[in-house]
Amino acid sequence: TPAWQRLIHEAWRVLVNLVYLLQMYMLYYIPWLGPPLYFLHSCWMASIYSFEYRWVHLRWTSNARLDYFEKHWLYFAGFGFPVSLASLLCPRFIDAGVFALFFPVFILTATRAEPKMLQQAPETLQSLPVFKLVQGSSCLLVRLFEGSLWAGAAKTDEAVRNSR
Repeated sequence: TPAWQRLIHEAWRVLVNLVYLLQMYMLYYIPWLGPPLYFLHSCWMASIYSFEYRWVHLRWTSNARLDYFEKHWLYFAGFGFPVSLASLLCPRFIDAGVFALFFPVFILTATRAEPKMLQQAPETLQSLPVFKLVQGSSCLLVRLFEGSLWAGAAKTDEAVRNSR
């Protein structure tokens, strides 16, 4: 793929990750269910960070990565569990150091990992749309940004025409 397409895919990946982090932190404030959902999402985020290096090396698009992730969601929850649990058990700020300590090992493990899909689970659980809300929100942000760009360009064109 051309460099400009890779740049677009990486910009999209960054936006999706930022929206995912925002969603993850907002989940924490849901009574009773929030903290466990936050923890599950942090397990997934640790996995995404770990596997990202492999997927970039394989030149997978952002959508291919997310599709793969959603088909192997249970594996990725388990993969990120140890580092997320270690971070959860540590006081604030020390958790970042613990994550930084274990993260290189998880990257190396991810390069050799062979995630397995759920095969004997009900069809509804074989692929979990973890990123559906995140992708929808990201698309909305892009459309809003694109709309403001077009509006700004139209104002600039009009100002140029009026100055003649």
